[in-house]
Amino acid sequence: MKYNTKISSSRRKCRKAHFNANDAKRRMIMSAGLSKELRSEYIFKSFPVVKGDEVLVLKGDLKGKTGKIVKVNRATFKVVLDISYREKKNGQTASFGIYPSSLVITKFALDKNRDALLQKKKEARIAGDALKKERQE
Repeated sequence: MKYNTKISSSRRKCRKAHFNANDAKRRMIMSAGLSKELRSEYIFKSFPVVKGDEVLVLKGDLKGKTGKIVKVNRATFKVVLDISYREKKNGQTASFGIYPSSLVITKFALDKNRDALLQKKKEARIAGDALKKERQE
């Protein structure tokens, strides 16, 4: 059963919406899960990645390794880590991208605005949980 009739469940339309998404939506699509420590501290499960975040790779050749995000490419929905480089045949090194869904954030790159966003989302989650308990009673 569909919960929201205003959102299409057509594969064709969903793919079109995904690949034609504006920058704000791409930012939200490029979210990674949080580590258990961060999850217990902030109460939510995922957050958009930014340059400077420390992450743990969950899938692929770099599985189990920790690195720092060097570049966030919203056009291709990928991020480049300081450990995600390969050597080409001619000896040069080339970076390769990893999807954020394959990563877990272990440490945030905090500035004033990002810290405010984290606190805002945490407060919203606490308020939502309180409202759920109220409705159940």
